[in-house]
Amino acid sequence: MTTKLYPKWKEAVMSGGANSQLNGTVKVALVDAGVYTYSDTHEFYSSVSAGVVGTPVVLNNKTFTNGTFDADDSTFTAVVGASIEALVIYIDTGTPSTSRLVAYIDGTAEVEVAVDASNGATTIVTEDLPNDIIDNGVMTKVSGSGPASITVNGAHTAGARSLSVDALSGALTAGARYSYAIAGFGLPVTPNGGNITVAWDASGIFTL
Repeated sequence: MTTKLYPKWKEAVMSGGANSQLNGTVKVALVDAGVYTYSDTHEFYSSVSAGVVGTPVVLNNKTFTNGTFDADDSTFTAVVGASIEALVIYIDTGTPSTSRLVAYIDGTAEVEVAVDASNGATTIVTEDLPNDIIDNGVMTKVSGSGPASITVNGAHTAGARSLSVDALSGALTAGARYSYAIAGFGLPVTPNGGNITVAWDASGIFTL
């Protein structure tokens, strides 16, 4: 899964629902995906709280430029507990049953192949790469026709549309979608009692 905006939050934004604006107190929580499983039907923090690791922190210096939501990097102090596979952003009212869920983030992104590529090809053309990917990063097929995985040859930045890759193990068809770990995001992570810092991607936390 990539960054997923909760449909119930989008519905509340469109209808002017209570506690739906991001100009209030917005927090991010570390989540154990072994306890909490994302669902489109979830609406409030009370659905997530059992899977939260450590103490959620406030997102400071929020911006909303051209529909992209961003904030300062987030540091969680002295974190202990279960392995962390995801982050959840929510609007905190002080009451879990009214604090709206906004976004579920697991540190991956998806990109779509734009042009067919033959078996053995070392360059592929995609739609705009949504986030940075590291050298030797592995892209895993989500849908469509192509190899089960593709290894990227060299680091590529968000917006790239031509990716150097290790020779493809099979033909690749336009429209296939692949997921990959966002460079520098750092999930999953196992707490050891130290601080955990989430460095948000340079392109922003999410875009509506």
